[in-house]
Amino acid sequence: PNEVELKKQLCEGDVNAKTIALKKIIHLMLNGERFPGLLMPVIQYVMPSRDHTLKKLLLIFWEIVPKTTPDGKLLHEMILVCDAYRKDLQHPNEYIKGSTLRFLCKLKEAELLEPLMPAIRACLENRHSYVRRNAVLAIFTIYKLALFDRHTFVRTQYTYICNCYTKTFSSEKYSALYYKCLRMSICLSESN
Repeated sequence: PNEVELKKQLCEGDVNAKTIALKKIIHLMLNGERFPGLLMPVIQYVMPSRDHTLKKLLLIFWEIVPKTTPDGKLLHEMILVCDAYRKDLQHPNEYIKGSTLRFLCKLKEAELLEPLMPAIRACLENRHSYVRRNAVLAIFTIYKLALFDRHTFVRTQYTYICNCYTKTFSSEKYSALYYKCLRMSICLSESN
């Protein structure tokens, strides 16, 4: 399939046609093909879908699609994608929140992650441990990437993370170990 056919399936097709087209795009992109003309149709016609299969495929698509120009600047379309991430982090479905948080662990672009920090922090207070656990992992990944000033980051996130670890791992076998490892890593970073 060429780019025009895939674009037609994304724009005019039903949910099943969009799913098939997105799977083909992902498969072709993983094999080295580039489709810069399909970025906006995916944003316009696939992202607003409420279908969970499409949401899962979108997370894979956003993971493999180039997010920057050849000179290293973030694509303008990624601002719309960042807004979609924020909406998914505020979605009432816990699975969508958790899977979006897991996906954010794979991003390395500070321009995409920085505006999402309030939404990620809000997920630390979620009543479901799946969401809280993935929020902690997302914050820890952002911290490890050193995208922000570490001392400021630790001061602002420490209380949230400790409260979340206490809630999330309190019923699990190794809760004290998880909490101590996190606290030790934060203390070590503060001393550096």
